[in-house]
Amino acid sequence: MRTTRVALPVLIMLAACQTVPAHQSERTAPVVGASTAHAAVAKYMTGMREADFKIIGNIWGTGEWLAREHYSRAEFEQRAFITSCYLGWDGYRIASERPSGDRARMVTVRSTNPAHAQQATLRVDESSRGRWFVEGTDLKGLRPVNCRGSTTTAVTR
Repeated sequence: MRTTRVALPVLIMLAACQTVPAHQSERTAPVVGASTAHAAVAKYMTGMREADFKIIGNIWGTGEWLAREHYSRAEFEQRAFITSCYLGWDGYRIASERPSGDRARMVTVRSTNPAHAQQATLRVDESSRGRWFVEGTDLKGLRPVNCRGSTTTAVTR
């Protein structure tokens, strides 16, 4: 009986002190890119709607480079913020998709808000490892609809 009284608290303490393997800790590298072209567009549009530089930083670029690494931090955040002013739509739908070279797609998205009806075409590229990234979009002809400011200022590198 005495052994049970001592063993149970010791087992509880050992379980509480268990270490988490490095691959499961919160310090793991963020997932970059997306598994499909549509998932890349969804991630990008979510980042733009929320003006979230972490989300944008992990999806904006190509299979060879990310915009957050290509530009200085200040320039990346300025470009992402300005783009989010134009693409920060409350909702969108994919209107069309077409190939554009070997590993690229042109995906046209339309705002679902009738008061801000617009559309944009995003160039989405697949990396050699099968991850998809939004290379960019032409903002010409779009009206800014969302310039609330950034909710996340840190870029995970």
